[in-house]
Amino acid sequence: MKTNRPILAAVLCVLAALAPLSAPSEVEKTGTDTTKASVAKAPDKPAWLEKVNTGPPGPIPELPACRVDYTLSWNGAVKAGQATAVLDREKEDNGHEIIRGSATAASSGVARLLWKYDCELESLIDAETLRPQSFKHREKENKETKKYQVAFQAGRVKSERFSQREGEEAETKTRTYKLDDLLDLLSCILYARSLPLNEGEEINMVVFPFDAPYLVTLKAEGKEKFPYNGEEVDSIRTSLEILKINKDLTLKEYKKLKSATMWVSDDEFRLPLEIRTEIFVGSVRATLVDRKFLDGAEADSPGEGGGLPAPKTDKKSKPGNEDSGDDWLQQGLDAIRKLISA
Repeated sequence: MKTNRPILAAVLCVLAALAPLSAPSEVEKTGTDTTKASVAKAPDKPAWLEKVNTGPPGPIPELPACRVDYTLSWNGAVKAGQATAVLDREKEDNGHEIIRGSATAASSGVARLLWKYDCELESLIDAETLRPQSFKHREKENKETKKYQVAFQAGRVKSERFSQREGEEAETKTRTYKLDDLLDLLSCILYARSLPLNEGEEINMVVFPFDAPYLVTLKAEGKEKFPYNGEEVDSIRTSLEILKINKDLTLKEYKKLKSATMWVSDDEFRLPLEIRTEIFVGSVRATLVDRKFLDGAEADSPGEGGGLPAPKTDKKSKPGNEDSGDDWLQQGLDAIRKLISA
């Protein structure tokens, strides 16, 4: 079964990325009995690299230690999963401050009956530059388990992938790329939220989420009121575009993702309120349902308590609403089947 991981990464743990990029320098694949290695010639520098943001973080204050919870749904009606992220700061032995982010996500409800998915990740980021140091990700999709470990170093990134299906032999792949200023899933979010996001501003970033790079373009479309928690809150509407980056640094359209829109709170916290990705089966949404600001050791575990109650659901998307029809559940099941079988 082929998973639409760029969509899942965007929806489950929330998106973006950055950097001048060279070609993959070597690819090493280690199976049960074989080892292969190849060296690729560096291609000419493409024009799109000139537009990639490589500057320092912007003027928006840093995000304090916090926990945020998101619910995932299809068309705002059929619950598909949930995701929780915890962000904290700590000092290394040399006194250097780093950001430690962790997240978990899982399918739920009717979606889990068809597609059992669980994942967890951890990211270590330089607190001053917002550049990643390491990224770990573990996921289990039905009967297959995959683990990724990514190490970011000056001018290069190394990705190790372990995969195994129940009853089959494990496979390990190692990929090393010559890259500069790359971001992972969490650091790209922190970098983008630090910038002013004035209307018309465009942020071009390269993200290395697992074992390959993607070009992500975020465009600030303006400020607007967003219906949340029974009231209208100030937000910044942004659009997102994701393109695959080939080994020769050419870009490839991701056809299954029609469009993506993200509403960010227009305050000192700049938290994503909702992400909507329009794909070939409809709208997949990640909606903020709770937040809690943490102190010290409390950030080590999600814990209980405070924050935002569940936001108001779009009336047209509510099950049982006459505009939705009586077959909303069947529509959701059909959409989930299409999504996981693609």
